[in-house]
Amino acid sequence: AMAAALAGARNKDGALIFDDRVAQKPPLKITGFRLQIKNAVLTDTSQPIGIDLGMRLFDQEKENLSFVAEVAVDQIKKIATLKDGKLTIAGSPILMNLVVEDYEKEQKVDATLSAPAFAMGSVYSLVPDAKKSLPPGTKFDGALTLEVSAKGTPKNMAIKTSLDLKKAAIQYGETFV
Repeated sequence: AMAAALAGARNKDGALIFDDRVAQKPPLKITGFRLQIKNAVLTDTSQPIGIDLGMRLFDQEKENLSFVAEVAVDQIKKIATLKDGKLTIAGSPILMNLVVEDYEKEQKVDATLSAPAFAMGSVYSLVPDAKKSLPPGTKFDGALTLEVSAKGTPKNMAIKTSLDLKKAAIQYGETFV
């Protein structure tokens, strides 16, 4: 029997350009695209697959979007996991973990998401047109903290959230902060 396995795959410093000519907008450029996948063994899905993805969205100078995690689906126990997920947006990490037990029937979820210090100015790196669409003199400063947890099933989910804006600021014009 032949085993379907991929020990690893890697793409380094790729580029993608999305040109929607109907919308008549400048093309969306993604540069510095990298993707590394480790341990994609299709015959043993209980072993985690490592994912490391990164890019410079809107052709920025520095990498402004990345995602690293281990993903596993145990088809016998019917458990799906996302372990040590880290989505980094313009240098601000968002950490996540997810376990879904009995994913075909009961779908018991245990998930956490946290942004310990999300930089308010990150929005400009991911949405360069934000400066054009916001009123002149608008600035985002400081950082916010976010904690979210979810436990239960889709029919009965307990969700807890905490948002701390003490160190965050939005400035509108010269007089309103």
